[in-house]
Amino acid sequence: MAQQPFTLPDFYVPYPARLNPHVDEARRHTREWARRMEMLEGSGIWEERDLEAHDYALLCAYTHPDCSSEVLALVTDWYVWVFFFDDHFLETFKRTLDREGGKRYLDRLPAFIPMDLADGTPEPENPVEAGLADLWARTVPSMTGAWRKRFAESTRNLLNESLWELSNMDEGRIANPVEYIEMRRKVGGVPSRRGSSSSRRTPRSRRRWPTRGR
Repeated sequence: MAQQPFTLPDFYVPYPARLNPHVDEARRHTREWARRMEMLEGSGIWEERDLEAHDYALLCAYTHPDCSSEVLALVTDWYVWVFFFDDHFLETFKRTLDREGGKRYLDRLPAFIPMDLADGTPEPENPVEAGLADLWARTVPSMTGAWRKRFAESTRNLLNESLWELSNMDEGRIANPVEYIEMRRKVGGVPSRRGSSSSRRTPRSRRRWPTRGR
């Protein structure tokens, strides 16, 4: 039997993890929301048991222990959306190496995050578009124009990275580590999802709610 090659130190954790008391409400809300957006049964991507196993509400309840029930539900829905998008794009375009179809799909998504809600959005054609339109409408009314631009840029980076990955797969190309790290700096979950947790009360200060586990 192989021996442990190293000894783990005692980790000093001065701030124990705190759990938002609204976690169960967020679970119920996001399950109903995902079903309304048609992300569950019939989507060909997730079933309800998949969403329950992922438990995004628990993740967000730990990273946002002090926010209200309404805000926790919104942040959780954003996490559900981004992971559903990733799985939907994988199953629909990456597995089939459909680069042209994937590009058309991605090119439509920026239309669902207009800087001015009065401009409206197209009619959604799939759960990803429906979810993005709903989340944008619920998120941006209290946010500044600068915030909207930052968040839209993060979302565009996510879309560009998805097409980049699909193009590499289509060409049988493996990205070198420098390219990969450069891309991950732009599209890791923190830059885009952190934006969805900006304080509504002080949008100009870019202050964040207290979080744990970053």
